[in-house]
Amino acid sequence: GAPPLPEVARRLVESGVAEVESYELRLGYGQTTAEEALQRILPKGIDVPRGFETVGHLAHFNLRDQQWPYRKSIGKIILDKNPCIKTVVTKVGALSNEFRTFDMEVIGGRDDTNVTVCERGLKLQFDFRQVYWNSRLSEERVRVLANVAQQDIVCDLFAGVGAFALLCAEQGCCVFANDLNPAGARAIQCNADLNRLQLTVYNQCARECVRTLGSVAALTGRSAPARVHVIMNLPELALDFLDAFRDMVQERRSALFSGSAVELAVHCYCFAREKER
Repeated sequence: GAPPLPEVARRLVESGVAEVESYELRLGYGQTTAEEALQRILPKGIDVPRGFETVGHLAHFNLRDQQWPYRKSIGKIILDKNPCIKTVVTKVGALSNEFRTFDMEVIGGRDDTNVTVCERGLKLQFDFRQVYWNSRLSEERVRVLANVAQQDIVCDLFAGVGAFALLCAEQGCCVFANDLNPAGARAIQCNADLNRLQLTVYNQCARECVRTLGSVAALTGRSAPARVHVIMNLPELALDFLDAFRDMVQERRSALFSGSAVELAVHCYCFAREKER
């Protein structure tokens, strides 16, 4: 039978102000959310994927082993319920190579990993399969950018596709962007051209890039005091490259840019366990 009426509704019916009318409402696939649809098709005991990273027209999942057999169904539902998503991928394996990229499988839509991402007015284009990208770093880029002045020099040693480097260039900074991945270095230059911004791009090991920056012509014609920001946003390995600056710290003088007298700020990222913070 029908469930009991709430107290307020029952009083209205008893007083004759309202009446109860029964009708049948059929809800189909078109009326369900992605989560509801996934709950219905996944067997009991299999968790519903709670979220995915959106990168342009692409949805990126990290499916668990128990969800793997149902990946194609998951991909189809995500496509059906998100009109802006055209490609659904899931990571296969872990970040295991020097370029921070990973194997992936297309589980829905077209096999197209060339994406366009917009961030703070910049347009970034890259092949998600060939380069490192993490949408969650957007807020961190904004936080660091707030501490960079227009007359500053920025050296991004692990620049990825150039998001932070280009934000600094747009702000008026003199920017040097480096990435070990050739596809990343190409993306940085292409995105600079796309956004009509000027920077210098290197495709080197970070340590080699520091040596290269040491031989770059002295900084002249810039407002004093010049300040150099070195960005090392590679938490897995950045600490291993700090020794490239050891002599500079001991001598309290930057060896970058032919020993120009500059203030040096190194932004080095690393992982820390909760109890170590």
